[in-house]
Amino acid sequence: MNPSDTSPAANSLSQFIQWSLDLRNKWRTRHGEEADQSDERKERWVDVRPFWKPWFRGQENAAWLLTPKLYRISKTNAKTLFAFEEEMRGEFKRRAPQLANGLPLPKDEDEWGWYTLMRHYGAPTRLLDWSDGALIGLYFAVRATQENTKPGSDTAACVWILDPYRLNLLSFYQRDDSYGVALPSWESAEEYLPELFVGEKLLRTKPLAVSPPQLFPQLSSQRSHFTVFGSKSNGLQELREKDEYLLDKIKIPADAVERIRSELELCGISEATIYPDLEALSRELDSVWSSYSGELL
Repeated sequence: MNPSDTSPAANSLSQFIQWSLDLRNKWRTRHGEEADQSDERKERWVDVRPFWKPWFRGQENAAWLLTPKLYRISKTNAKTLFAFEEEMRGEFKRRAPQLANGLPLPKDEDEWGWYTLMRHYGAPTRLLDWSDGALIGLYFAVRATQENTKPGSDTAACVWILDPYRLNLLSFYQRDDSYGVALPSWESAEEYLPELFVGEKLLRTKPLAVSPPQLFPQLSSQRSHFTVFGSKSNGLQELREKDEYLLDKIKIPADAVERIRSELELCGISEATIYPDLEALSRELDSVWSSYSGELL
């Protein structure tokens, strides 16, 4: 564990929930204080306040950066990666109908639908997944994987917590005249996914919080949202350094992972509820069997 990391640690489900509530209340209070400084800001905050909530992203290794898959190649510049991504987007749209096996696909012009489908199946994109459910984010941090089930593992997990409204306050251009979490139809969101193969460039630099329609069952069960990155691969970290109310994290010590996983299971948060399909059900039953057979040895 990084000794310079002063993030709070949760050793149980109850501790995690309390830290999350404290942070939510702190951020919501800050929004109210800022709203009192401007009539226009106050009017907008009154409109969105009932819907405002933080987003959560669980990572099984607390040392991992908040970097989307496309940008994890550090020696390649964003312009080159964006051009390669454009080719992958086109290839995915061309070949997916042959392999969908009855899965409803987005309309051809629905670029955000295709982009989230790519991310859903693991293709490299500029998207990071988030959930507005705290326990769902926590599940992804402690989910049984090869990384956190190694005997004697001392790898801490973590849950990142983001204020999506504040992110977009920092990311919107003045000309956007927008407030809140972006929808795919907004001009600001469309500029993150330029039309394919017409020579358009990625002009946006900062990440944006966006909520596309939940076209697939897993997006709904996971209460999914996304941040889409612009041309800066470290955009979230840069903004975090400018605004202390934007982003925080709660660490999960390695020796607390199994306990919290068990507590989540008691609350009905498991592989088959997060991934509502037969493969996930089989993985869940395999995990139960592995635990049982281990006790017999």
